[in-house]
Amino acid sequence: MNTRKLALLLILCAVLSPFRSVLAQCRGPVQFYIQPNVLPAGASTSTMLGFTLSTKNTLATFQTGDTFSFTISQGVGTVTSLGPLSVNGGGTVSPSDFVATLQSTGNQVVIQYTGPPKGLIYGATVSIQVNLATAATPGSGTVSFLSKFNSAANGETPFVVASVVGFAVGPPGPPGPPGQQGQQGIQGPPGQTGPPGQSGPPSPAGLGFNPQQIAILKWYGANQAPSARVTEQTSAPFPREGPQKVWPSTASTSGSRTFSPTLRQSSG
Repeated sequence: MNTRKLALLLILCAVLSPFRSVLAQCRGPVQFYIQPNVLPAGASTSTMLGFTLSTKNTLATFQTGDTFSFTISQGVGTVTSLGPLSVNGGGTVSPSDFVATLQSTGNQVVIQYTGPPKGLIYGATVSIQVNLATAATPGSGTVSFLSKFNSAANGETPFVVASVVGFAVGPPGPPGPPGQQGQQGIQGPPGQTGPPGQSGPPSPAGLGFNPQQIAILKWYGANQAPSARVTEQTSAPFPREGPQKVWPSTASTSGSRTFSPTLRQSSG
């Protein structure tokens, strides 16, 4: 009984060990895929190659010139042409930010980012339709992926396995519904200082008096005040002993009254 258990354990380890090594190849915040990954043998068909940001609380920032390369092995088939490129849930990232090309050799598809620096949010996907002629005989092959967001493991680039089968394969199903909205991204750096604004309109004229008006008002007030009598006295303070002379003003507040000088003699 123990021998049978040991044999089953060894078989189980042998079966699971390839899957462990494949999963170890897929490291980094950006994961890639081929969908569907089961294709009919000896047929002209299409599949989708793409990548997605699968790590939460992480922002993958694209820089102008970043490349994402897919290499399809001959075990899967030969790429004949490329279809449209699409972006799903990418936030500010759009299909116009990418340019996809089919390399003349190596069965390689390269997607280059040509837009300004932007961040790919969690759950967003970038994919492109690939038209290919699958291998004539059933089997399997690999699709490898290379970008600055993924590191090599054991000296090899990350890859996934695609199968070519000898039975009919149905067409891909319709796209699924959009996923839930991701978390808010990291705040970007402050923007540059804007240019100075235009000069404002002139202010309305003030309501104060100008110096000429102030001088005229002071002159007018001084000429309207009633004249006062001027009393001449000696150097001694008033009251004092001795005669005092009182001189009337030359003008009077009343037109019917006149004043005459008066000499007063102090007593004593």
